[in-house]
Amino acid sequence: GAPPTIDGGALALLAPPPPGRNASLTVAGVTGLPGNGTSIDFLRGVAGLDLPQVLDISAVDLPARAQEVFRLYHRLEKNATKEEASAFEGGRATTAEQLQLQGEALAALQLRALGAVAVVDCEGGVPDFDHDKSGGGIPIMLMA
Repeated sequence: GAPPTIDGGALALLAPPPPGRNASLTVAGVTGLPGNGTSIDFLRGVAGLDLPQVLDISAVDLPARAQEVFRLYHRLEKNATKEEASAFEGGRATTAEQLQLQGEALAALQLRALGAVAVVDCEGGVPDFDHDKSGGGIPIMLMA
């Protein structure tokens, strides 16, 4: 029979469009941004993506969309939790269901990107998005 389709309404519930959503922003546009996976310009791009639109395979074939999604994940990979990374262990999605699972992982990464962008916008500093480095400076306990 026909391959199953991804329910766009269900995807919208999993990842509501972000407040600063840019409907014309594409995965290719975001993955083409300079910097590493934690640069603020890249994170702004990730935060602005409309993931339900990105994951919609009705307008483009599954292999092409899966390649875009995997390329985006590759830029965010070092920021992913083990659970999020597990959705991408097999590489690019080959079924609509796999693509939906990868979309859920991207939604979690996007949520953290939105938080990082909000911190920068409110405080003017660059947050530790991936939390993989020890803090600098003198520990507060030594100062007391």
